[in-house]
Amino acid sequence: MEWWLIGFVIVIFLVWLGNRGEKKENNQSEKAKKVTSSAKPSPPPLNKKQAKELRKQMYDVADMVKAPYDSIDIVGDIDSVKKYKALERRVESAQERVHFTDYKTRAARDKAEEKLEVLEGALRMAEHLVLEWQFVPYIDLETPKVILEKAYKTFSNDEYDRLVGTFGDKEKDWVGLAGQNHDCKEEPDPAVKALIKFRDIVESDLSKEEQVKKINQLVSRNKILIEDGYFEDDPDWKPADQWFDEYGN
Repeated sequence: MEWWLIGFVIVIFLVWLGNRGEKKENNQSEKAKKVTSSAKPSPPPLNKKQAKELRKQMYDVADMVKAPYDSIDIVGDIDSVKKYKALERRVESAQERVHFTDYKTRAARDKAEEKLEVLEGALRMAEHLVLEWQFVPYIDLETPKVILEKAYKTFSNDEYDRLVGTFGDKEKDWVGLAGQNHDCKEEPDPAVKALIKFRDIVESDLSKEEQVKKINQLVSRNKILIEDGYFEDDPDWKPADQWFDEYGN
């Protein structure tokens, strides 16, 4: 046999071995991915940046919650609590049909079960979508009225994007509420309403003498401002004096 022919056969053999090894390595890699994927915990509610990127990563999310890719078409339209609750109702209806319907053919049951699987997958994905944001700012006597009026309220993603640049721009002032915890809102500070009235006084054009009178009257009628520590309960140091002494106004 000619040496060039022997060399050619050797090259072909080496290429075959290489492809075989690469294929084996790829198979092992795929197995490793499956093991890793199955071991992943459910993702937590997402922050602002993650929420914006989420819809670009739908396939990754579907893999994480083990949802069929067909679920992506459904969950892509879920952008509010109202739509999330509507999806919950669709899942419940589909579950009832599968469990209580006497299907005439196996094909009909398979189709219903497949539809249910897609809907349940969409719901699992939507559980981790940030559907709205609650504004929970740090509050004290110097908190402006415009902030107090929006404190503890919830806003859509679009409203959040608009408002976060106007006020409450600190990430810690906002809580993203995902589908699975959209009812877990922080309870409002019961003193907020009285604080709004307080800010009405100190943000007004009233003279200092008039402000002193109105602040003392307000606090006497709203003991919550003392109970929550906004003012001290000191008969020798009136609330208005505390305000002007402490904050230099």
